[in-house]
Amino acid sequence: MSEGQSTLYVFPDTNVLVQCVPLGELDWSYLGDFEQILLILSRPVIGEIDQQKGGAGRLAKRARAANSLIRELLDSDSILVKTREKRVKVIVESGNHLRPADGLDDHLDYASADDRLVGTVHRYIHDYPDREVLLLSHDTGPLMTAKRLQVPYARVPDTWLLSPESDEEQKRIRELEGQLRRYQSTEPKCEIKFEDSPWEFKVIKHRPLTDQQVAELMEQLKRRYPVDTDYGPIEQQQRTVRGGLFSALFGTETFQPASVEEISNYRDNMYQKWCADCEASFRELHQTLNAIEQPLIASIALTNVGARPADDVLVQFQVKGRKFGIFSPPEDDDGKKSEVPRLRPPPSAPKGKWVSDLPQLYPGIEQYRRLLSSQPATAPMLSGLLRAPINRDPNGFYWRGGRPSNPVALAEFNCQQWRHLEDAEIFVFQLGFKLEGESIKDALAVTVHAANLAEPVQCMQKVTIAVEDVDTWPNAEALLDIQKVVGLRDLGPR
Repeated sequence: MSEGQSTLYVFPDTNVLVQCVPLGELDWSYLGDFEQILLILSRPVIGEIDQQKGGAGRLAKRARAANSLIRELLDSDSILVKTREKRVKVIVESGNHLRPADGLDDHLDYASADDRLVGTVHRYIHDYPDREVLLLSHDTGPLMTAKRLQVPYARVPDTWLLSPESDEEQKRIRELEGQLRRYQSTEPKCEIKFEDSPWEFKVIKHRPLTDQQVAELMEQLKRRYPVDTDYGPIEQQQRTVRGGLFSALFGTETFQPASVEEISNYRDNMYQKWCADCEASFRELHQTLNAIEQPLIASIALTNVGARPADDVLVQFQVKGRKFGIFSPPEDDDGKKSEVPRLRPPPSAPKGKWVSDLPQLYPGIEQYRRLLSSQPATAPMLSGLLRAPINRDPNGFYWRGGRPSNPVALAEFNCQQWRHLEDAEIFVFQLGFKLEGESIKDALAVTVHAANLAEPVQCMQKVTIAVEDVDTWPNAEALLDIQKVVGLRDLGPR
């Protein structure tokens, strides 16, 4: 460690405040020859102290003392520590506003307080490169992590630690720990399993067609399906109606050629609108292809392996970074294959039509014919009006707040009584997200609450969604081939 620096910026771990002698009694010269040592209390350390202050042991007492020091920082920007060595000034400041460094997901798990502390020091060094900074801890874990990330650190010497607790205190602690274990042995015990992990997904993102590509496709389309100029015979004709005894005896049909209005509507409106619709389909093809990609499905298995059922259970599934959402997969999509997109068929040109004069001659016959062809109305089922009330299974899990059909950041389930030593409960979600070109890195946290659980049970699973950019042109050309193969001109509106 370099000598002669005027100020050393130190990020102490929680153990410096709760497992060492008071700050004023420590030999700060161990850290080097500095005129001033600034102790920065980071957010992870403040949070751990707040959690440890409950109870009656020595650790809880030291945590309460440290918490009192932290409360003083609410009224003062800094606190001067009275030390035995007058040549060094020790000052405590709050670092609650400091945040861990970004871009270290592959090295740090910010669900861990130790990793958040190392990440905070890492970012502080990056923000203030001209300052002498180090991490101070007695625990091997954060020190090893700091070494791996080249974060300066110092290990608390054993001479700084408090003396071991007395035999009576240790005995009392063991008694309390035994009571806690016996209590926990009568609790439900929840196991959370993320199936098919690791959750590393891959999705396809189709690039939009360029204006030039769309123009080329429209030229090909119009060459294959030009405006039809055959509008059928232009002269009126008559023939005997084919369709039954009355028709044969009395009915005739008259052929009416396509009118000027029908031809104009086909040529100037229907065909032009079809071309415009096809062009819009080409421009939106990348979105259509993205929508029919196989959905990303994630499953979580929950099992109660404890000694008793869990009462009044609440299970929460929460996306931590809100970079994607979760929702219930559509129930009617099971086993269905996504339809291949294709263009609408071109409209059919008017070619005239045969019109029967039978309805004008015998309107009563036509009414009789319609009567025979009509279907009787179906009366509503009485059972539909007298539905029995839905009784919920007290051992089943039900959506809290309704089943989400669109991506949400938080999904919850309730269960009145979750039986123990039963088969696992499987929760299935579909992942929803915006295809913006970049891969997604996030996490899903699962938390189980119960009335007879001393503490909630939580597990977290990292989620990675890699996005692959692909060309849409081959799919666009295939649309033209599909039209040709299917013969869509025969399927158009008459």
